[in-house]
Amino acid sequence: MANHYAQLIHGDLSYELCGVLLTHEGVWIRKDKPMIPWLRLGLHSYFNSCSIYDLTDPHHSRSFDYWHDWNATLLRAVINYKLQSKRY
Repeated sequence: MANHYAQLIHGDLSYELCGVLLTHEGVWIRKDKPMIPWLRLGLHSYFNSCSIYDLTDPHHSRSFDYWHDWNATLLRAVINYKLQSKRY
């Protein structure tokens, strides 16, 4: 399923998971903050949560609890897939 959502990004389709807008250029983790390009996006995975953040500004971040956000695991998987395909 994560592969399907990652392919949507490659097809220039934007969509929202857990309140995060994912686009071909990057992600908006908050509506009042600027977009984070994929090359500047960081991801930390923990046992019951994950955090997404801007590598240049760690205060520009957002955390997701797997128990409360039913699709947070999917969001983490899509972002992880996209980051792995961007990094060399």
